[in-house]
Formats: sequence, C-alpha cells, structure tokens
Amino acid sequence: VSLSRASRLKETAHQFCERGIAQHKLLSIPGKVFSIRDTHVRISFAVSDANLDRGLDALEAMMA
Repeated sequence: VSLSRASRLKETAHQFCERGIAQHKLLSIPGKVFSIRDTHVRISFAVSDANLDRGLDALEAMMA
C-alpha cells in the first residue's frame, strides 16, 4: 500500500503502522524495513477472508 498517493495523511509509513495498531489492532510492516523509503507499508493476504475484510475496512478508515 503506497502512502505517496495519500500524502494528505501527513505521516510516515512507520507512523501509519503505529496508528493502525493503536486504533484498529491492524498489523502492517513499514516499507522502510525492506528499503530506504518510508513511504509504503506491506500487508499480508495469508489470512482468513473474515480477517482480510476486517483489515481492508481498517485500512479504508485510516485513509479517509
């Protein structure tokens, strides 16, 4: 999930991930773990459909 298109969020990917945990119990990994840029997050699709739906709803709420 790229945060560069959502620059209106005014936070780094690391901050976005921290907010996801605090507000939605949503675990994502800042892209900076895998590269030098802190502009995107990584998510896993290796979960049940119900958990995936909940996670996508949380991401949608966070991007609003």
